[in-house]
Amino acid sequence: MNNELSQQLDIFPSIIDLIGYEKPINTWGRSLFSNSDDIPFSIHYSGTIYRFSMGDFNLVFDGENVIGVYDIKDLHLDKNLINDHKIDYSKEEIYLKAFLQDYMERIVEKKTQLVYFINSGKLILNLLILGAETFIIYISLGLFFL
Repeated sequence: MNNELSQQLDIFPSIIDLIGYEKPINTWGRSLFSNSDDIPFSIHYSGTIYRFSMGDFNLVFDGENVIGVYDIKDLHLDKNLINDHKIDYSKEEIYLKAFLQDYMERIVEKKTQLVYFINSGKLILNLLILGAETFIIYISLGLFFL
């Protein structure tokens, strides 16, 4: 397992990786058990603002504009670097806005579906998207007799 940024979105792809499912899946998260080129990030919505961590920065975003930029190690968000013109957080800002656009289109506008994953005929995982940030994974064992 790696020690980079991680979040709840990484649980599902990590489980899929652990059971050996090798077909492509469409997910925002990444497996914590494999070495991939996926960029580690973390996002949190407090009800009024987003806090997005990636690379060297924590961004505070109000839904339209970045209102705070902090060093990734500044966990208490003590020193806002937004007016420091020597830093470039444009990659993180673009990634954040693209993630939110994709999220809003697929979840909030309900462009989701029930997805089935079967591994070796012995394990079935059903991913059911219930709401904006909620999902349930049902694991059923012993359904098939080989």
